[in-house]
Amino acid sequence: MKNIKYTILYTLPYFLIALSAALLAIKKDSLPELVAKNIAIISYSIFFVSALVSIKFRRSRVFFVLLLLALSFMLFFEAASIEKRIEFFESYLKVFLSVALPINILLFALFKERGFFTVIGVSRILFIASQFLAIFILAYYKNTQFFDLFYIDFIPPFVTKYIALSDTAITVTLLSFFIILIKTIKQKSHIDIGFLISVLLSFLAVNFSDKIEIMALFFISSALILFFSIISESHHIAFYDELTNIPARRALMEELAKLGRKYTIAMVDIDHFKKFNDTHGHDIGDAVLKLVASNLSHTTGGAKAFRYGGEEFTIVFPKKSTEEAKIHLEEIREKISKTPYTLKNQKTKKPKTLFVTVSIGMAQKTSKEKTPQEVMKQADNALYKAKKAGRNKVCE
Repeated sequence: MKNIKYTILYTLPYFLIALSAALLAIKKDSLPELVAKNIAIISYSIFFVSALVSIKFRRSRVFFVLLLLALSFMLFFEAASIEKRIEFFESYLKVFLSVALPINILLFALFKERGFFTVIGVSRILFIASQFLAIFILAYYKNTQFFDLFYIDFIPPFVTKYIALSDTAITVTLLSFFIILIKTIKQKSHIDIGFLISVLLSFLAVNFSDKIEIMALFFISSALILFFSIISESHHIAFYDELTNIPARRALMEELAKLGRKYTIAMVDIDHFKKFNDTHGHDIGDAVLKLVASNLSHTTGGAKAFRYGGEEFTIVFPKKSTEEAKIHLEEIREKISKTPYTLKNQKTKKPKTLFVTVSIGMAQKTSKEKTPQEVMKQADNALYKAKKAGRNKVCE
């Protein structure tokens, strides 16, 4: 349920971009004349800048999808712009890309990052090039038998009344969308969200390929969404801990700088973690860190949890005294101590239930401890006090 809420929250800005494109497409006549006249230059510029950003941030999968979308736009635009329009080529292009684009975006969403000019990277470039070469060959020989395969009617006509693409294209697009959606919910990646929305926008772009400005708007929006996904993913990597997926130390430093006159800081440490790690292995240790972090992220009272480093976490309570914060810290301490972790014995295959506890030290801003760093130091001293008192305690 938490993953679904996360996906809805983080896909919202992307859907707003897509919605803006749809609204502009409906009111395409309201586009400024300068924009309408230079739509190709604007499109190529956005693709180019987005591609440069993908190279800079080493996002080869995004780069290849951008390349695919840019080539698709170029062919549609050039085919429609030449004086003597090659109608059969346009129709071949539309039929082929209506199915190929969602499949390609799905594949790149499932692929792993393998670089640009590695053996795998070059093979991906050749894979894209071979598809466009196939379009030219089939169009040149006017092979209609291949494209007839895409026209199998199985969706009721009232559903597809306003869609100019085949039932096969609709089905492939929906399947690609839902497969990427499942991956997005599981892995919480901004890049996957970019691919998810691009599947829909590329479908709309191909559907309106006979209307240049509308087609361009959807392709541009797709490029912008992929650009935005790279920036968002990079921000997430910089400010969130990769293992536990809660804010990391850099995010903590920013939060401390924003604190006002009244606040409490708590330092949390997993009891006997080193012994636990040595006994059960690092994989189990990582799982325990995730379990504790997940619980800490649900601390009530307006608290914000961060991974400080190793098995240590920090909880910040803005506008709370230690007396007010202690209620919430005791609650989360007890919750963690009662949360079971099931460990499977590799030899006997029998499950074993383990429990972990945490010790918590807290401190608030006073006339003596004026800065967040000084308050954190006092919280660290209180943590040491909790350890000496027998662990699984909250001390001030």
